[in-house]
Amino acid sequence: DAGPTGGACAHGIESTVVGVAADGALTLHRRGAVAREKIEAVAKPLGAKVAVADAYKKDDDDAACAPGQLLTHYAPRLPAALATVASDAAADDAKSDAYLGACVVVDFHGRLAALEKPALAYRDLSKTGDAAEAAAALFETLRWAEAVPDAKNVFLADLSEERASAGLVAGVADRIFRAASGNLIEIPRRGVLG
Repeated sequence: DAGPTGGACAHGIESTVVGVAADGALTLHRRGAVAREKIEAVAKPLGAKVAVADAYKKDDDDAACAPGQLLTHYAPRLPAALATVASDAAADDAKSDAYLGACVVVDFHGRLAALEKPALAYRDLSKTGDAAEAAAALFETLRWAEAVPDAKNVFLADLSEERASAGLVAGVADRIFRAASGNLIEIPRRGVLG
């Protein structure tokens, strides 16, 4: 969270990395604080288009194009997964509550709010869905999650559908995906809107 001068980073997540080819073609290698839409706004008057690298299928050589591109780069020291809550009338909430009692839940915009009470610890990166607020809180929250005493797992709100968006939320979704190392878990709950 601290920059080279010791102050807090203004955006919470690292910089956007854009490659420029010899022919002037632009490739967005890492989504960050500067959203794709802003880069496209600058590139368009110059006649340049912005291609987006497929950061989730890169091998180690391709990941060298930009730091932070390995799948496990942001992973906490505990097993982590992207979590969703699914409505299931037959769900055994008592059984899942016992399991969740050893889990830390990192939410975004209340997507995992049904897990707040049974979880060992819970934090929402932004209750209002503000990507800038979530980005500013993300790394500190990941470090907090792995330091919660007696925690066995970290469940992160699944923002997979946001990874292709143009705004800052895409950078947040990318870091959350990497923090979970792409692992997914669906948690069935009774009486939850699915």
